[in-house]
Amino acid sequence: MEFSNKRTALEMWNEQFSQVKENNIQYSKQDSWLENYLPMLNERGFKKVLEIGCGSGNDTKFLDSNGFKVTATDFSEVALSIVVNNNPKVQVLHHD
Repeated sequence: MEFSNKRTALEMWNEQFSQVKENNIQYSKQDSWLENYLPMLNERGFKKVLEIGCGSGNDTKFLDSNGFKVTATDFSEVALSIVVNNNPKVQVLHHD
């Protein structure tokens, strides 16, 4: 992917998540695609989830609130700061 103004992908995502953070954007209703998979995950006994590319943590919050031990990863430090703020029990890992 090429950026015409020479911004990196990381700069773009950090800027996007900075706006989410600064405007305190919260998702009031959890409407996760994961709801459809929750019965299968529980049926199979899964308890731990590695979420790659967690963004601001919507799915992270859903998984955590449904009893999963979540490790959330993203390459945006700003996104991870939102996850930590909203989901203090969740382990986060910064990676690219």
